[in-house]
Amino acid sequence: MSVINRMLKDLEKRSGNADPGVYHPVREARSPVLTGVLAGAVVLLAGALGFMVWQRMAPQAPSAASQVSKVSAGEPAPGQSAPGYGASAAPGEAGGAGAAAAGSGAAGAAVTGAAASGMVPVSPEEAARKEREDSLILGSDVSDEELKALEDEIYGPDPALVPEPPAASSRDRRGARTAAVSEPPRESRKKPGTMRVQEVKLTPAQENELDRKTAATALSRGDIPAAKTALRSILAREPKDAKAREKLASLLYGETNLPEAKAVLRDGIVTDPSRGSYRLLLARILTEEGRKKEALSALAGYSPKASAENLDYIALEATLATELSEPVLAVDAYSRLTRIMPREGKWWLGLAVAFDRQGSPSAARANYRQALNLGLPEASTRFARQRLRELDQRKK
Repeated sequence: MSVINRMLKDLEKRSGNADPGVYHPVREARSPVLTGVLAGAVVLLAGALGFMVWQRMAPQAPSAASQVSKVSAGEPAPGQSAPGYGASAAPGEAGGAGAAAAGSGAAGAAVTGAAASGMVPVSPEEAARKEREDSLILGSDVSDEELKALEDEIYGPDPALVPEPPAASSRDRRGARTAAVSEPPRESRKKPGTMRVQEVKLTPAQENELDRKTAATALSRGDIPAAKTALRSILAREPKDAKAREKLASLLYGETNLPEAKAVLRDGIVTDPSRGSYRLLLARILTEEGRKKEALSALAGYSPKASAENLDYIALEATLATELSEPVLAVDAYSRLTRIMPREGKWWLGLAVAFDRQGSPSAARANYRQALNLGLPEASTRFARQRLRELDQRKK
């Protein structure tokens, strides 16, 4: 091309320096055929240069003869594992082998032929893989599934999904047969949430506990009707619940609903006759109503033991028995009081009066003296001394 350019430039110079009087023939136009030939030559030259550059840059694939020689010498062929080692080739090595096979189809055919001829033992699975690889290289129709399977065989699974095996010692790498087993992570499946409605039946004890809390909450905010309703529910399930019955009777008494309060207490006495608190509350209500005989009858139906916790019960019984001139009941009640509080003079004075009215002057004089020795209020002291003088005069 440079020679043609120089020739054209010489012609131009000559035409420019020529004498004007001399005839110069007119340059004929270039033929389209010549132009096309020149353009084609340029394209071919560029293609040849590009091919040479590509050949120099591309990795050289081993020839078929070299592969066969390596196999015969005991080295593993491309795509195969070395005998004595179970680990497959690294993904980068597999990729290089695939590129070399794609660049040179003849080499792959030579290896396959050598294997078929008996030079290299090839398993049926390896032969099938080679056939699929050759069909892919030759450009035959391959489905997406086959292409994906072939990529997994050549390049190995995705490194992101394969956990790194633990580092092996040099002894393991030399003599042990290792196998890289990769298991894709299992997808955690969460069971969909389910809601189950189950009816829980409370025991009577649990229901009573809930009603107690309800009553306490109602009382704290001054809701007396709600508290009474909860307490009645407790007694309906457990009639012997003393705390609930006493609380209900107290609420009714506070509302001056005496008839209903007495009915609640009488029901309690029938249910549990040995419960002294029911009798004591009922006796106090009856005493306020002026019905002292009924009150004493309610108390006399039960004789509690002489203990400090029963002091109020016995004291009220002794007082009512004295007022109602029931000396037998009075002597019994005051005797228990002197055992509970032996240093209290008033109980000895009451016992002396009970014996005096019973017609036992000797016992009366002894108890009057005991009461005076322990100490009495001024009025009680004058009464005890006067009554003691009278009894002494009768004795004379």
